[in-house]
Amino acid sequence: MKNLFFVNNNDMSPFINKGDVVTYEPIQPNRRLYNSVYVVEYRGQKIVARVQLLIKGGMLLIFDGDRKTIKFEQHERMRVIFIGHVIARFFQDGEQKIDYPFSFNQP
Repeated sequence: MKNLFFVNNNDMSPFINKGDVVTYEPIQPNRRLYNSVYVVEYRGQKIVARVQLLIKGGMLLIFDGDRKTIKFEQHERMRVIFIGHVIARFFQDGEQKIDYPFSFNQP
């Protein structure tokens, strides 16, 4: 199925765990981004990350599981490719959670 991403790590645990599936809305050209959770490609890997846009044009990728943060200055943002905005989560136990669009704003 298109627009589904199978999570293969616990970087976003307990919000999203290894084995969960997220569905996303593909990023359209010239679409404005906002602080939320996205499927992104970074260093050749597709991952789920919380994105925080900074006032001076920079950006943070935040991973809930280990509280890891990767900071990008404005000129480095092109190192991250936005695949889609996460709109729902499907947990291993079959439960689902529809989150679109604003409930991801809280870390």
